[in-house]
Amino acid sequence: MNNRNDPYLNERWYQIQSMLQKVVDDGLKYLTIFNGGGSVAVLSFIAQNSTNSNKCLWFSFSLFFIGLLLVGIIHIWRYLLLDKMLKEWGNDSQKFRCEKIEFEDLIENDNQRAKKGETIFYLGILCFILPILAFVIGILNIK
Repeated sequence: MNNRNDPYLNERWYQIQSMLQKVVDDGLKYLTIFNGGGSVAVLSFIAQNSTNSNKCLWFSFSLFFIGLLLVGIIHIWRYLLLDKMLKEWGNDSQKFRCEKIEFEDLIENDNQRAKKGETIFYLGILCFILPILAFVIGILNIK
């Protein structure tokens, strides 16, 4: 039987809390760079091609924009997921200390919460593919 004041409880709390802070920091940095680069690209395109409207190039920029939106959604989703994990870990830890749940249940609950973030991985892949696709479409259609 595990000690109800097991150091693992606090270690896991701080681990989730530090991941949450890193997600917020990385997300803000990434979005700032992505927005800045996208703005420069769009402004350059408009300045160079103000009289020539190529639908494929606009489609390419639409893909970039969708990718940009998805990056924002991913970071918000990750933040909310980790924030919820942190709160629920705290609640479960308290239940464990009060002997309302066993250690195995504490760990199983935490594992189940962690699995809820798997969709974020697939959105991340899509965010990686969209700009590549946009680049290819744009390059193939520049005249």
